[in-house]
Amino acid sequence: YDQTARVWDADSGKSLFEIEQEGLTVAQFSPNGKQILTVAEQRDAVLWDAVSGQRLHQLASPYAQMRGASQLVSASFSPDGNRVAVVDWRPMVCDVATGKVLFELEGHTKPVRDIGYSPDGQWLVTASEDHTARIWRAATGKSMAVLPHDAEVISAAFTFGGQWIVTRTAGDKVIRVWDAASQKKITVIDVGPKELASFTLSPDGSFLVTTTADDPTAEVFETRTGTRVAELTGHTGPVSLPGFSPDGRR
Repeated sequence: YDQTARVWDADSGKSLFEIEQEGLTVAQFSPNGKQILTVAEQRDAVLWDAVSGQRLHQLASPYAQMRGASQLVSASFSPDGNRVAVVDWRPMVCDVATGKVLFELEGHTKPVRDIGYSPDGQWLVTASEDHTARIWRAATGKSMAVLPHDAEVISAAFTFGGQWIVTRTAGDKVIRVWDAASQKKITVIDVGPKELASFTLSPDGSFLVTTTADDPTAEVFETRTGTRVAELTGHTGPVSLPGFSPDGRR
């Protein structure tokens, strides 16, 4: 909230350097650890050198430059760290080395809310207010499939194994799971009657843990079938952010 990101020595806890950016909401290392991506929602995304803290590039679409303002809502590295997928007015892919736009993803008819890579880096998935999610070839930006929904899609992500895509719609109480290869809907996980607050996938994508608004419990579902396998109780206040251990056992 102080509009800074800090890089720390993991052994000593010493602060190495500080990055300042107005409206900063996200800071993440590239997969190879050489760059840092910071995101100021509805403002800009910036690449920094992870060793020196030097500002490298600002990622912005031509449309943002023409309007004199950014409308950034999502940004993420490709698994190899060479590209960044960004939603700034329109979804696009930028080159990490130069910061320049390589191509835009054309096909959605309303604003895009989320974008992300598959674990192997071969595909991108987007979520849009036009009631669809789309699958794209990451190398070229060609639209390969449309996943229809009955409401605005606010998030879409590949599971960690890449075999499924999980989507969420605005104000909805369900999570939809799709087969990434066939684009067929596998299951719908209903967390009602309360509104879905957040969810997290296990590392292998086999399970989902979900939280609902103002609820002190969380629930675990089998991703493929949508079967509820556990309820996590014990908290006395709302559960805000669930997570799995790296091996997925806890």
